[in-house]
Amino acid sequence: MGIQALGAVKGVEPGNMHLTLKFLGEQDETLVDKARLALESVEHPGFRMEVRGLGAFPDIARPKVIWAGIGAGGKETAELSATVDAALKPLGYQPENRFHPHITLARVKGHVNPLKLSQTIEASRQTIYGSYDAAEFTLMESRLTPAGPKYSTLKSYPLQ
Repeated sequence: MGIQALGAVKGVEPGNMHLTLKFLGEQDETLVDKARLALESVEHPGFRMEVRGLGAFPDIARPKVIWAGIGAGGKETAELSATVDAALKPLGYQPENRFHPHITLARVKGHVNPLKLSQTIEASRQTIYGSYDAAEFTLMESRLTPAGPKYSTLKSYPLQ
C-alpha cells in the first residue's frame, strides 16, 4: 500500500528527499559563511547506509510526518550528526537532543486513518527500500515557494 492510500498526505518530491543531520533555520549570510567554514573541520569515515522501515512523528496517533528510517548505518549517521553539532557549537548552535535519522516521505495535511497507518508501519519494519554509500554531506539552503521547497547545495564535504 502506498502512503497516499493512508489519507490526506502530501508526498515529498523524490528530488527533495534528504536526511537532515542538523537544521540551522533561517540565518544571515555572515553566519552561513561561518558555518560553511566550520564544517570543513568535520572528519568522519564514509559508511554504508540502508533505508529501512517506516514511522511517523510525533507518533502514530497524531502523525504530522511519515518517514523512512535508517537501518544499517544508523549509528554512523548519529555519530556524523554529533560531529556536525560539535563543529557548529562555537557559532552558538545547540546540539540535537534526540537525533533520529530518517528521510521524510510525506507530511500529513489532514486526517489519516491511524489503523491503516499502524498496519503500514508494522508491515514495513523489515522492508529495505534501498542502500547507498554515504561519501559526503552537504550544507543546503532551503527556500519555501508557493510550489514547495526549493533546495540548493551551498557546499559539499567529503567523508574520509
